[in-house]
Amino acid sequence: MLMRAILVLGIGLTVGAFATLQKDSVWKVKITETFRQKMLTRDMGSVKESETASKGKLTLNAEFPLEEREFSAFDAKTSLEIHVGGFERKVNFGDGTDYKPGAKSLKIPIKERWEKASRRIVGSLTLRFAKGKTPLKLDAQTPNAGVSAAAETAFKGGAGEAQIETPVTLLISGKTFSWKTVLRGKVKEQHAGNSITYGSVQSVSLKN
Repeated sequence: MLMRAILVLGIGLTVGAFATLQKDSVWKVKITETFRQKMLTRDMGSVKESETASKGKLTLNAEFPLEEREFSAFDAKTSLEIHVGGFERKVNFGDGTDYKPGAKSLKIPIKERWEKASRRIVGSLTLRFAKGKTPLKLDAQTPNAGVSAAAETAFKGGAGEAQIETPVTLLISGKTFSWKTVLRGKVKEQHAGNSITYGSVQSVSLKN
C-alpha cells in the first residue's frame, strides 16, 4: 500500500511550495518512528466501554546548509515550528533555555502538549550550528508530545507492508529546503478477546 504523510519544518514562517532537491545536494534527512496502539471494548450487556492506549517514539535527524551570518541573527524569540506528518509543535529558541545570539548549539525541551497535564519533559529538539551546515535532531514521545507522524496513517491500511511517501520541507530565515523520502515498515496486528472484552493491538516500525 502506498500512502502519503507530510513532514514540514518551519521556523517562524509560512509553509511555501516544495522545491526540487538537487541530486548532488549534501542535505540529509533520516526519520524513524515506532508506535503501538491498543483498542479494547468491554461489553457488559446494556453498557459498552471503549478504551484506547497508545505509545510511540519519533526521531528526526536533518542536516541543511546555513551561513554563520544567518544563524547568528537568531535570538531567544526566534520561533521554531515543526510538522512531521501528523506531528506538530511550535516552540521558541528561549523556551527552557538561556539562548543568546551567536551561540553554537541549542537544546529545547519539549513538554507534554496537554495544558492540564503534568507538563513533564517528553522530548527535545537540538540544533548545532557549524560552518556551512546545521544538524537538527528531534526526539519525541508520542502521543504525549504530539500526534504520531505516519504510524496511524499506516494503520489505516491494516496488517502488512507499508510504504509512505513523505515530503520533507524546512523553512528557516526566509529559506526553503525540501526533501522527498519514503518511510517503510510492517504493520502487525493482533486480535484478542473473550465474552466480555475484545479488541486489537497494532504496532509498526517505520524508517527511510
